[in-house]
Amino acid sequence: MAVDKKTNEALDLKSLKLPSSPLVYQIDWEEYEDSTGEPSLRLQVVLKKGTDIGQVSGEQIGKMKSAIRESLIAHGISKFPYIFITTQEELAELNSED
Repeated sequence: MAVDKKTNEALDLKSLKLPSSPLVYQIDWEEYEDSTGEPSLRLQVVLKKGTDIGQVSGEQIGKMKSAIRESLIAHGISKFPYIFITTQEELAELNSED
């Protein structure tokens, strides 16, 4: 099975066991080479519209990142995931600046 397909399956929101909060809208990913030259993954987790990122605790973010890492490992993906978090509003703002 191709790495792309396995990664897509591992990050499928329908089967990913994320905590109930914060709500995730989508996860985008791409192949990435970290500063040491190691093959890695760069993930952008987009939280649902209306999420007040200031009200999201470190514990909630930690549980979300753990669920993502566990799913990747369960699907045989050994590349380290660099996980970045944004909201739908922030993403729309960034896209409108392009």
